[in-house]
Amino acid sequence: MQTESAAAPSSAQPARQKIRLGDLLVEQKVISSADLDIALAAQKKSGRRLGRIIVESGLAGENDIAQALALIPGTSRSGVTMTAGLLLGLSRSGAARFSFLLSIPVIVL
Repeated sequence: MQTESAAAPSSAQPARQKIRLGDLLVEQKVISSADLDIALAAQKKSGRRLGRIIVESGLAGENDIAQALALIPGTSRSGVTMTAGLLLGLSRSGAARFSFLLSIPVIVL
């Protein structure tokens, strides 16, 4: 007698699409695709982070990158504002205060 084995439920999650910073910045018209190509070549040569290269070369500011990252679905708004505060040189407590102050309009409205 053959027994039918129950199929195990598929636990495979749909693959998340990776969102690349450079593509996001071009899509948001923060930088041009030519600027991205230059920055990617510099990244390949130096091994440094793409965002840092873009900021140091003057192609975009730290705020531009933080705003682009905030548009990624599922990104924590408070996490992005805290990270932006840290990138701007604030202390951890200063970044937390900055994040809280930016949330006030969202809470009130």
